[in-house]
This record gives sequence, C-alpha cells and structure tokens, in this order.
Amino acid sequence: MKKNEVRGGHEMDYTYSSKIIKNLRIRQGYTVEQLAEEVDISTKFLYEIEAGKKGFSAGVLYKISRALNVSCDYILTNNKQRVISDLIVELVKKLDNKEQMAVEHILLEILKLKKK
Repeated sequence: MKKNEVRGGHEMDYTYSSKIIKNLRIRQGYTVEQLAEEVDISTKFLYEIEAGKKGFSAGVLYKISRALNVSCDYILTNNKQRVISDLIVELVKKLDNKEQMAVEHILLEILKLKKK
C-alpha cells in the first residue's frame, strides 16, 4: 500500500485536513510547539501535518481533535455538526466549581429568554 493510500485503493488527501488543523490551532491561540506537546508529537511532525506533507494515524487525529475540541469528522470533512455537547463538557471541566456554577446560571438564563 502506498504511503497515503487507504483500504480500497483510495488515496487520502491530507491537504484539506491540514488547513483545518492549522486554522483551528491559530484561532484557539496555540503555537505549533504547544499543540505538538499537547498531542504528544514532535513540533516537526506537526509542521509537516499542517503543510500537508505528512499524513497522520487515527490515533494522532484523535489526539489533535481532542486538543482542539472538535470531532475527527470535522477535521476530515469540515462537517459543521460537531459534537457540541462533548465540546461543552470538555470546556466546563477546565473550570473550577465557582466558574461551573456561573456557566450553569448563564445557560439557565438563556433558556428563560428563549421561552419568552
């Protein structure tokens, strides 16, 4: 099997995914070094992924998607239907108890406004 070939003889084009990864990284304020450390890959490898020069395994894709709070599907296809509940849970987990209570209060207020 060729380097970028997947089962069934189709070649995987990493160009699109690499652009999504780079754009998400920049929008979320990660440096290449920070994201590479978070994903546990070398900085050089992440540069090559973002340049579309290297492909990545399912495991690396999973780690990148978790670090960037998006689904693997979003990175591969730019599917806008991300798993929002997972994203919200991951973000809220990073907050302390007081901050979590504030988020809960805000969400409840939004629901009240929506009912009007």
